[in-house]
Order: sequence, then C-alpha cells, then structure tokens
Amino acid sequence: ETAQVFFGPNRIWTYDGFLRDRAIEGDEDVNLDVRLRGGWQVSGSVARAFVYLDPADYSDLRVLRDDVAQPYEPLSDVSGFQLEVGVETPTWQKLEARLGLEAGRVAIFPEGSRGYGRAAELDLTLRPTSSLRVLLTGVWEQLWRDRDDSEFARTIIPRVLLEFQPTRAFFLRGVGEYRAERRAALLDARTGEPLFGFEGLEPIPAQDLNGMRVDLLAAYEPRPGIVAYLGYGATLRDAEAFRFRDIERSSDGLFLKLAYQFRR
Repeated sequence: ETAQVFFGPNRIWTYDGFLRDRAIEGDEDVNLDVRLRGGWQVSGSVARAFVYLDPADYSDLRVLRDDVAQPYEPLSDVSGFQLEVGVETPTWQKLEARLGLEAGRVAIFPEGSRGYGRAAELDLTLRPTSSLRVLLTGVWEQLWRDRDDSEFARTIIPRVLLEFQPTRAFFLRGVGEYRAERRAALLDARTGEPLFGFEGLEPIPAQDLNGMRVDLLAAYEPRPGIVAYLGYGATLRDAEAFRFRDIERSSDGLFLKLAYQFRR
C-alpha cells in the first residue's frame, strides 16, 4: 500500500512575455495517488485554476449596441476551483475498469464567458476468453453558463472496441464510436445578447453534431515478413442523437496492404 502527494503552482506564459507579462493560464493544485492492497488505485486532485482571455482572440466577434455593431470584449479572466476523482480496479483475468469524475469552474472559450462543468469517463475491459477482448468506454461532459445557469454544451461519446484472435496468424478488430454533441448559440458573457460574426452580422447559431464512426480490420501474418491487411472505415451522420433514423453515410474508405519478404 502506497500513497503519494504532489502539490505546487503551474504557470503558462506566451513565448515573448515569459516572466514579463502576466501568465495566460495556471493553477495551484494538490494531487493524491493511493494504491491499496490487492491492486486498487484511488486518485484525486483539488486545484484553483485561472485562464486569461485575450481580447485579440475575439476580434472576429461583434455585439449590437443601439443597433450599431461594436467589437466584442470577453471577460478579462476566469478562475475557480476544480475537483477530480478517479478509481481503478486491479487487473483481473476477466476484466478491469476505471471511473473518473470531474467538476468545477471552467472558461467557456467560444464566447469568452465563465461557466461550470461536470464530466464522467468510464473504461471497462472484458476478456471472456483468451482470444477475445472487448473494450467499452463512455465519456459524458456538460457545460453551463455561470451567468444564468443555461446549458452551453453537452457531449456524449460511447465507444466499443472488439479484438478477436482465434489463431496466432489471424486477427480481427472492430471499432464503433457514436458522438452526440450540441452547443448553444454564442451569447454576450455580460448581457446574454446574441454574438455576431464579423462578416454579414448574422447571429452565431447553435450547433448539433450526431454521428457514428465504424472501422473494421482483418490481418493475416502466417510468418514474419508475409502480411496481409484489409480494412474498411465509414463515417455516418444521424439526424437526431441516438435515434438511428435517417442515417446518411458521409464518407468511407477501403484499405489494403500486402507484403512479402523474399528469402534466399
């Protein structure tokens, strides 16, 4: 059984402003890693982080004041506490798993505002037989605006990877991932009024992205130097998150590789 504690400040400067200008990003954090009897691992960290938002990064955004377009100014900086916790199981013969949780204050960079977020990530590895391995992962993250508690963005990404190797020479792999992302329209960090692009003065709208990615690979290597790979990948778009209706294939590709080593 072991326990380790790390703590200290972290700072990031621009190259030209190192130790001359203010740091653009940093934190003061405390990290704890504990390994328990049997192989269990527990980790956690507490940090006070800050980010300086450079107005030059928002020069292409405009806001209306008395029906006149004016340059948008983000908040000067965003700071707050962040918390992370993780638990990892021992590496058993049939499975292993890891769970990570995060929460805290964050900078909402697209609109230069202050927010708070929560995130969770789960990794589960299954080995039902000596020739089959299944890796399941899931990521969920959600951001809210600090100004009015409205949702700014949400991301859900489940992923599955299957590997099957019935013989030493033959190998099959399949990967499937679904990505459901949504982001609200950009708003003024102070007033909540819509933000506009530099050209056309059109409000920057909300965005939705729902789709899948599927990759398949077969490999055959009867002996060193002789290899055959055959793979296929496809990207598909879904009209609504996890509805699996009106799915359209946006791109696909086929991969083939043959190699033979001549010996004297």
